[in-house]
Amino acid sequence: KDTGFFLFGATETSQMHSMYNYEKKNGTNYLIRALGTHIQLFNTGTGLWADTTKTITADKRFCYVTDSANDVMYASNGTDTVWKWDGTTFTDVAAVPKGVIMEIFEQRLYASGVTAEPLTVYYSKPADFSNFTVSATEGGIFKPLGSDKVTQLKNYYGFLVVFKERSIWK
Repeated sequence: KDTGFFLFGATETSQMHSMYNYEKKNGTNYLIRALGTHIQLFNTGTGLWADTTKTITADKRFCYVTDSANDVMYASNGTDTVWKWDGTTFTDVAAVPKGVIMEIFEQRLYASGVTAEPLTVYYSKPADFSNFTVSATEGGIFKPLGSDKVTQLKNYYGFLVVFKERSIWK
């Protein structure tokens, strides 16, 4: 049964997007969203959204992923430098490829959906999400067969599943 909807925060005249609930190890939840050129944080006490110190390119959708081991979240929109946030401090992580798809699998950060390389999946050095140096012991890249671009990455029951426009790889 449809129970309807209710107003969440104040009425906005601009379109918001890219909402994400970031939960820390201690159970603290942060609800964030993009609005215009700002990342905003919802204040549960006042019921209002407030701009954070993070500015972004307007109207670019974000993907988010939480690194539970290090208690931070990462965000990317394919245009701005990828950034991480610990609930207090925003830090740019320039080494992460500017993709619109991210996933964490076996202590590596995977990124794809980079405009210049839509068929490529990049991955970091284990437990060092800021090191994407291509080598046998650090980070790397792979390109699943085919000419269709990567559309999603998912950590699924011990496999990294790569979804492409016309195929699925593990």
